[in-house]
Amino acid sequence: MNKKEGYSIKCCKCGAINHIDNYHGSELNQFVDENCRRNMVCNNIDCILWDHDKKKLRIIESKHSMEQVPPSQKALLEFMKGVFDFLNEKGYKSSIRVEDCGKDKHPDKPYKFDICIIRGNHPYKDGVTISVPLENKLYPKMSQSALKKFLELEEKKDKS
Repeated sequence: MNKKEGYSIKCCKCGAINHIDNYHGSELNQFVDENCRRNMVCNNIDCILWDHDKKKLRIIESKHSMEQVPPSQKALLEFMKGVFDFLNEKGYKSSIRVEDCGKDKHPDKPYKFDICIIRGNHPYKDGVTISVPLENKLYPKMSQSALKKFLELEEKKDKS
């Protein structure tokens, strides 16, 4: 069993269930955990999607169906949701592009930012659920094909 599969282990440091005390998503995270101060959050983000033509950026935290979000990660995602809400309200614009992708087709169009948690198990044939930090509801279960569109920034989440 790899460390990430042990969802019911209680952490000896903080008492939280469903995370492994010694699991680190990267060697840098391990270094921070072992050597840096404890009153900050260091977290791996599973996925950042950036489509500079559509002017969209989406941060996604992925969890297995029964996996819980640790309190520190939940707080960080909620903080980022607030930052994204602010940016969406102000209408952030940028002409930064990936090299060799051509001219900006929509220089005056502001970016749209969102953040979500996707719950499901690879290969996601049984569908996934999506939740948004600070919103106390789940969106309807998505099929694998709907998930693909969502990940390609083609389709918005429909609220239930």
